[in-house]
Amino acid sequence: MAQEQLVLRGTMRGHTDWVTAIAAPIDNSDTIVTASRDKSLILWKLTKEQSTFGVAARRLTGHSHFVQDVVLSSDGQFALSGSWDAELRLWDLQTGDTARRFVGHTKDVLSVAFSADNRQIVSASRDKSIKLWNTLGECKYTIQEGDAHSDWVSCVRFSPDNTQPTVISGSWDKTVKVWNLTNCKLRTTLTGHSGYVNTVVVSPDGSLCASGGKDGVVLLWDLSEGKMLYSLDAGSIVNALTFSPNRYWLCAATESGIKIWDLESKSVVADLKVDLKQESEMAKDDAVQTAGGKNKVIYCTSLSWSADGSTLFSGYTDGVVRVWEVENEGHDEAANEHGYGAEHPEEEREGQVESPEAKRPEEASPVEVPCNVLDGISSALRRRHGGQKTNVGVVPYGLHVAEKGDEEAEQDGKELDRRHDGGFIPIDQFGCGRAGLVAHVHAYE
Repeated sequence: MAQEQLVLRGTMRGHTDWVTAIAAPIDNSDTIVTASRDKSLILWKLTKEQSTFGVAARRLTGHSHFVQDVVLSSDGQFALSGSWDAELRLWDLQTGDTARRFVGHTKDVLSVAFSADNRQIVSASRDKSIKLWNTLGECKYTIQEGDAHSDWVSCVRFSPDNTQPTVISGSWDKTVKVWNLTNCKLRTTLTGHSGYVNTVVVSPDGSLCASGGKDGVVLLWDLSEGKMLYSLDAGSIVNALTFSPNRYWLCAATESGIKIWDLESKSVVADLKVDLKQESEMAKDDAVQTAGGKNKVIYCTSLSWSADGSTLFSGYTDGVVRVWEVENEGHDEAANEHGYGAEHPEEEREGQVESPEAKRPEEASPVEVPCNVLDGISSALRRRHGGQKTNVGVVPYGLHVAEKGDEEAEQDGKELDRRHDGGFIPIDQFGCGRAGLVAHVHAYE
């Protein structure tokens, strides 16, 4: 396979201060949403032109302080933001209006997240608490005593694996904590950082967690075992992390740029730096003005992949969103085979459901699988059906499932990945398997 590399495709200018967070929709539509210290969010329409990759379609205003985080609902209709004004806001992206305010934190809100079914919201704050909300703006539970963090809670994320509903948090107390969502009780405290934790991120299949912060080291954790697997040297303070949706890559936003690792080889795939001269040439002028000024050091503060894994959006302290694209010309399904947490990628391909039509996901034929396989599927099925369980749905192509009544085959599936019911291959948060295809599935008892 040809060597893959990331190249700068363009920039997006509209914010006047740090770009603190970026959210890309799971349907791969031509929009993204960004949050900034300029107290606003921007809904961008992607033009994909070289000089200007996107234009500001709508600016969302209402927060009275820095907007620190933003995430999107799975249908892409709503954005959820957290701000230093101690509030969360739910935004209707069709109108740009605030649909709901979430009031309850006593200090800056540093992180927000949607559950996979969009029914629950979690937030983290400088008041050292984690709050669980419903979408009506009602706080259902607060974690602030007992096993709670002893310092600012900087980041909080849901695991996409609904077989074990989990929330993961990172804090300035140098720890990462794993919480059972069903009762909001502590499952595990992960220790290893020598400085505050800025960011945590969960792998697409929910098996791994990565954390980073002040010490410039990224730690990889096995969530099921509650133990550290290994560390990666980022070289400087880590501000944000993101897993690729379709490659075995982990990306870090740091004070020195963007570092991307291949997790199988633990090697650096790319080390991306800002080149203002190149940007001026792309913009066809000689004055690329930034919020940080010409001579100010520019840090990367936020990252988000497009749903198909082809485009990396990065936000910086100069208020600019820089857009990188994967160039490889040789990337194919083999690049996605390893998968997060998979120990036997070669064996896993045996027994996978084969589709007679692989060109377009919607053309894949129906496949009959056991009900317990559907029960184990965490995100794709529920997202497409409003959180309601169903016998029929669209789920990732590439499931490792047994033939009806074939107990031996089903047992083989469980041997391949003992962390998942039904012996299926983990899927990613966008509802895609490693091949990026989907199949219609009918369940039987």
